[in-house]
Amino acid sequence: MKVLLLTDFSNYACEAHKYAFNLLQPQQASYFLVHAETSQQTENTNKIASDLLISDKFDNAYQQLTNFLPKGNTLSRLERKGNLLDVVRTNIDLLEIDLVVMGAKGTSATSDKSIGKNTYEIATKVKCPVLIVPENTKKNPPSRVNFPVDYKDKLHSKCISKIQSLPNWAEMNITIHELNTAASGAFQQESSQVLTENLKMVKPKFIQIDEINFAKLTKEADFIFLAAKNLGVCNTVFKQLNYSVNGSVKPIPMLILHA
Repeated sequence: MKVLLLTDFSNYACEAHKYAFNLLQPQQASYFLVHAETSQQTENTNKIASDLLISDKFDNAYQQLTNFLPKGNTLSRLERKGNLLDVVRTNIDLLEIDLVVMGAKGTSATSDKSIGKNTYEIATKVKCPVLIVPENTKKNPPSRVNFPVDYKDKLHSKCISKIQSLPNWAEMNITIHELNTAASGAFQQESSQVLTENLKMVKPKFIQIDEINFAKLTKEADFIFLAAKNLGVCNTVFKQLNYSVNGSVKPIPMLILHA
């Protein structure tokens, strides 16, 4: 397995990477630590001094992760110039990446949003599964997983089967939360069958819901699956995360599934 670890040198990015190490054990993986430097980061500053500072931060981030890297796995570092989304897309194709991992706590130290602009763009616009890990997430492997789906959008086996790339997926207790079942038309039966066939080893539970309530989805769960094709579901989840009041929504790791 090939995994792209996105870093802005923050502590929550590092913790997200460690979570991924635990999640993917005992599967062997090749990890690539990547930082995208935009022109805005160096404008109005001394270019050489800025490059040296970023290089030092990259060295520290890389060294810290090597101390937690599971035996038999490899870690490489990639410093790239350009827009983050473009850098991620390019490296997904170039390295044949299977999973992208990123931490979540807004786009800057002053942001109080759980899902910032960069996180949203990566989660919804790349053609590769994306693991989003919020700050302060416990490193225990997920066991209770909720998966909200909207049958207005057709779900494909190539997308849902990516769940099977997680080493402990067969041990998960997965609940499918079906939205808009009454108005789903032809996609309901077909998409439901796709879910059943790809997850038959765990025999998922199906329940019907009238609306997405992320606070309820996370109350008894420790992990969330989202299908990127269900853009309406993704947008609702991200909005509720960003505009929750007094921590009413508990951020938990989410795997965004792409075909």
